[in-house]
Amino acid sequence: MKVKINRKKIISNLVEIPQEATIRFWQKEMTLLKRLEKKYGIDFLAQLQEEKKLPTLAFLFAEWKAKLLDIEHKEFYYNRLHKEDLSTEEKIGNDAQIKVKKTIKQFLS
Repeated sequence: MKVKINRKKIISNLVEIPQEATIRFWQKEMTLLKRLEKKYGIDFLAQLQEEKKLPTLAFLFAEWKAKLLDIEHKEFYYNRLHKEDLSTEEKIGNDAQIKVKKTIKQFLS
């Protein structure tokens, strides 16, 4: 069962929310979060902590920040992949059926 994602909480962790946040503010930030989610994944964004809260998520689309975010993203998934014991994970997909071609010796015998 999937855990429900609280996108407003993710935004509030990253962005300084104005006192009188309008629906336009939330629409803009949700749109930007969805774009980031397509690129980096929600797991990464949920754990992301900035040193200082940003005025808007649009800052994460700046070229220099996007490069830093890419590096953090790769480190996050690399560390996560190597930290987990993959033998306990649930199997995905079917086993591959590999057909070995006969050698000439096997064919002639």
